[in-house]
Amino acid sequence: MHDFKTLIILGNGADLHSGLKTTFKDFMEYNKKDSKINEAIESFFSLKMDLKNYIEKEKMVFTDTSLHTKIFSFPIYRLFHNNFLFDEFMETCDLSSESLQIKVNNSNEIENCSENIINEFTEMFRHKFNLLDERMKYIKQMNLWEVILILINGSKNSWYDVEKCMEKFFSMQNIISNSDKTAQEYIDESISKIQKNKISSIDEVSSLGYKYEFLIFYILYKNGTSKNNKFNAQDLLLNELYSFENKFSEYIYNETHIEDKNDSRYFYYPRINSLIQSLMNKSKNDIANILNFNYTSARRKSSIIDKENNIHGHIQNKDNHDYNPNRKSSDIILGIDTNINTCNYTAEAKKNIYKFTKTSRLLNKSIHNHTNILDDNIDEIIFYGHSLGESDYSYFQSIFDNYKLYDSELSLIFAFSTRKRKSESQCIESQSERISSLINRYGETLDNKDHAKNLLHKLLIENRLHLVKIANKNYTKTKKATRN
Repeated sequence: MHDFKTLIILGNGADLHSGLKTTFKDFMEYNKKDSKINEAIESFFSLKMDLKNYIEKEKMVFTDTSLHTKIFSFPIYRLFHNNFLFDEFMETCDLSSESLQIKVNNSNEIENCSENIINEFTEMFRHKFNLLDERMKYIKQMNLWEVILILINGSKNSWYDVEKCMEKFFSMQNIISNSDKTAQEYIDESISKIQKNKISSIDEVSSLGYKYEFLIFYILYKNGTSKNNKFNAQDLLLNELYSFENKFSEYIYNETHIEDKNDSRYFYYPRINSLIQSLMNKSKNDIANILNFNYTSARRKSSIIDKENNIHGHIQNKDNHDYNPNRKSSDIILGIDTNINTCNYTAEAKKNIYKFTKTSRLLNKSIHNHTNILDDNIDEIIFYGHSLGESDYSYFQSIFDNYKLYDSELSLIFAFSTRKRKSESQCIESQSERISSLINRYGETLDNKDHAKNLLHKLLIENRLHLVKIANKNYTKTKKATRN
């Protein structure tokens, strides 16, 4: 026995191992939010595609091109006209055999459109719009970030990937091809133009792709179209992020306050303590500090843990009198890494994006007043359940720098458990790739480039790098819920 301690770094995998359903997929599938958002997006897309396909099938020609633009702009156009009814809109269009004509036998000749085709076109339009309107009413109360992350295909990914989706959103990747501005700039510019010159500007938005057009449509649908106040995407995105974090915090709180069917205690805490014990069984030390990337606590009634730091905040206690899920702040944070590429943006755009980095958000919160868990007597770090991804790379670099990884005797233990649909060999291969990427990338930051090249080999030769398996526990799936 000696006086050294272990630093345990926990990621979302630790909570999943302990039975919590805390992936973004779990959160979005709760109350079927993901399917409802996808249904609304599909309706928006199919409305335009079905109109386009019908026009092409019947070889319809609009004698007035502005009428064509007006019809295809209808979902957004309607929002600026007091949400008038479909029939009122169609009256303003005045579809007739004069405004709609038909090409004859693929020639340049045209003839008047029949009443039947006009009626069929109108009814198909009505049906598609009513379906969209019904689905939009359902998702109107959802959070903007929930919609954004589904648009960027974040619904099937881990929480690490959600933060990558946030980075992609700010640069408009996966939404606009060849984007050259930030999300805030695109949104502010589009909405300002639509407010000044509705029809042509809506058409311009459409040209940037249906995902972007749906995003603008949802923002206007949810927040209104008032011209009195200048729209500010930065404020909207930040306030919606606070709300999103509070919703997720409440969701996790409920997850951690589910009781075992055969035990009056909440099931989570005995399980996370059991995991900590399993990790310490792989250690040469008896006491550990915890760097926790989750929003839950591993410390409750644990004699093994000396200190714990929830680096990204801690879930709110709903029983507190001052608990308010709608406040414009939160006790947990989601954010992007400071290493995001902003070299092509203006100074103002860079400033706005920086406010969404984890570093900036920690500095602006009371939760930055953390317990120092990087004690001098730590000679071992155990990682469990963390993706080792780029969004948290800055933290690992700071820790390795603090303990002078290259020259010290610090050992690194990467623990893993097998996952569903993955064999042990697949898990080992995946984990090994992540470890190599982390160590090699850290090596690139060293001043001595020879050290950078051989850091991984040095750790292996000195027996300071280990990959160990932690057995999965066969927890019962039957629980008694105490959700409010």
